Amino acid sequence: MPRGKKKEVPAPVELPQKVKKPYPTVEERIVLAEKSIDHWEKLIQQRRDLIAVTEKKLAVRQESLTKGEIELERAIEKKGVLINRRDGLDVKSDSRKQYYELMAALKASGKSVEDLIAELKGM
Repeated sequence: MPRGKKKEVPAPVELPQKVKKPYPTVEERIVLAEKSIDHWEKLIQQRRDLIAVTEKKLAVRQESLTKGEIELERAIEKKGVLINRRDGLDVKSDSRKQYYELMAALKASGKSVEDLIAELKGM
């Protein structure tokens, strides 16, 4: 049996070797440390600024909350006053009805108010 043809294998591609960076010198590490310090100082200052802005907003919101709570208390008190007025008017109207019924009964009996008072005291 005849053998098959050999496959042609392409030549391996040579990858460029990685070049290692040289370890930084003391001066270079000092410069890197200074950059890191500058970065952290800026970041901290930005955060302090944000905190100051947030505290101002918080103060405004707390003030608004306090005012809102005061307005709520006023509204509750106003509702109580209105309910008391309504109840007082109901009592007055009941008392008036009773008064008018009493006067009508007194008129129908033919007695005077003085006679009725004297009769009640005599009992």
